[in-house]
Amino acid sequence: MKDVKIAAVSMISSPANPEVNIQRHIEWIERTSKHNVDWCLFPEMSITGFCFDRNFFEASEPYKGPSTKKMIEIARRFNITIGFGIAEKDNCDLIRNTYVFVSPEGLLGRYTKTHIPPLEYTVETSADEFTVINTEKAKVGVNICFDNWFCESGRMSYLNGAEVIIAPFYMRVGFRRYKNKSTESI
Repeated sequence: MKDVKIAAVSMISSPANPEVNIQRHIEWIERTSKHNVDWCLFPEMSITGFCFDRNFFEASEPYKGPSTKKMIEIARRFNITIGFGIAEKDNCDLIRNTYVFVSPEGLLGRYTKTHIPPLEYTVETSADEFTVINTEKAKVGVNICFDNWFCESGRMSYLNGAEVIIAPFYMRVGFRRYKNKSTESI
């Protein structure tokens, strides 16, 4: 493993609005690139937005789909590795909570959430493996949100070779809406 400088971004995404969310990703990546970070990491479902209705299905896409392709272009533009979340739709129209890593070289890999909490069973399907993603700097395990409640998630990522384990999650407390971007910081 090499030294890696990480920017972990906490943001609220617009539900079922990938275009708007990708623009917000670009704004954050521009801000973090001024600090010479190697990785810019976003929350789960940061591209798709998090919602529990039909919009979730409609906003989902293959993990090698248009949003991932746009994020690869952005990674090239800023010469940075990016981690982000999408609602992945597979060939059978099953939806999964997926975290994707891209770099200037292209798609590095993805992890799909393994542990699904009761409220999410109606919209997403679980995975059955703890994928480790090889980046230039380190081998990365991902434990999305509820995965972190179970010790085997981290243990299995480690046993599969992870040198770093990230824990992207979405949590919104209250209903405060930010009207001014100056209230957000890195």
